[in-house]
Amino acid sequence: MRAFRVQYLFGNPTAQFEGDDEEAWVLNAFLSEARSSSTQMIDAISDARARQDQPVEFGGNEITLRAIGDSVTVLGEWIKDEHDEPCTIQMSADEAELLLLRWKKILDENSTR
Repeated sequence: MRAFRVQYLFGNPTAQFEGDDEEAWVLNAFLSEARSSSTQMIDAISDARARQDQPVEFGGNEITLRAIGDSVTVLGEWIKDEHDEPCTIQMSADEAELLLLRWKKILDENSTR
């Protein structure tokens, strides 16, 4: 799993993944979307695990998450590759859930300040 660091912009935490590549951009969008939708995203991953062979999707403003069993694909809605196609990344359901839970904890800690 790629690590991220937290930067504060105007007092709000923002996740920043290392690198200037498509994977880092999509991961940044993934956690940016989770700022308001982490519970729904985690629920979609849990539902996909329960259904195993039926895809479950979550569509947000910045990303579309598609989970099937233990696999998660994240499509960056506004992030295009050199062929003008939307960038996607894949990760395990465990990795996606861990990223979301870590980010949710950071957001929760900062909401009490």
